[in-house]
Amino acid sequence: MMRPTRNRILSAALAGAGFVASSLAALPAMADGSIVVRNFVLSHGIHEREPISDTESFNIEDGQAYAFARIQNTGEPTNVSFVWEYGDKTHASVPVTVGASPGWRTWSTAKLRSGNWRVKLVDAQGDVLLVKAFTVGSNSGAPVAMPAEGVQSEMGDPVENAISDDLPASVTFPLR
Repeated sequence: MMRPTRNRILSAALAGAGFVASSLAALPAMADGSIVVRNFVLSHGIHEREPISDTESFNIEDGQAYAFARIQNTGEPTNVSFVWEYGDKTHASVPVTVGASPGWRTWSTAKLRSGNWRVKLVDAQGDVLLVKAFTVGSNSGAPVAMPAEGVQSEMGDPVENAISDDLPASVTFPLR
């Protein structure tokens, strides 16, 4: 029987560390304190903190729309807002706090009316991260993920905060 020597044990430990380091290199590089939107979908509902659908349409009979976001936050807690637009006006702006997490889940709802809608996910600096557009009616169109106008990356123009009488609800939960 061969006894492990100190050099063999050290070599095995270093090889294991190299494996871990090479695995970490495969992860996306992120600056300390950045947020990355991992998922942003429109849904007909939320069940057990997950969207029940990634919908392509809404009808007025659906009653409400859900905007769901999964956000990776490598820094301190920060705020994002769901900005719901109906027609060419801001219907509501719902701020939520996103804690440090690899997959913080949060969502917001809006009561539906027939017409053209957009929901924007806006960061704490007022930059638009993502936009979903959709039409509500008996002949609904599909929501389309699109960058804000004039956007070079995932950032966009600031959005004015507005409050309406019909505020959407919002809920946040860290990934467990």
